[in-house]
Amino acid sequence: MSDMEEMASRANRLINAITRSLMGATEAAAERLEQASETAQERSRLQSQVAQVQVRMSAFAAVLECVDAQRRVIQQRQSEATGALKALYTKQLECLAAQEAGILEKVGVAPAVAQAAVQEADQTALYRREGSKFVSVRDDKFTLTNGKNHE
Repeated sequence: MSDMEEMASRANRLINAITRSLMGATEAAAERLEQASETAQERSRLQSQVAQVQVRMSAFAAVLECVDAQRRVIQQRQSEATGALKALYTKQLECLAAQEAGILEKVGVAPAVAQAAVQEADQTALYRREGSKFVSVRDDKFTLTNGKNHE
């Protein structure tokens, strides 16, 4: 074999090696792009699920706030009621407590924990009545009167 044929053969092997190397790098890059695309799709799907959970939790919180507002009104009326009307208000409060526990269970709180949370909320006084005003019992330093804090 002549020097020229040997150089041509060597150049051909070198070109084949470079071509295989470039093909391998291209395939690896294509796999990485595919993985990145899958990761981006998964991230987007997860972000969508997180947003759905946040909306759902906000809805449950709004329902719990409404139930709490109803409970406070009924508790106020119950404190002034007598006889059968007081018994009716007591039954309404029991139904509201069951609603609260049911909502907490839907969120994923265990039934026993939900019931304990509702009972704790029912037993903890947040306000006391002073004449025609409700005053917070949480903080002795500030009291709530007509929507304004006073020292």
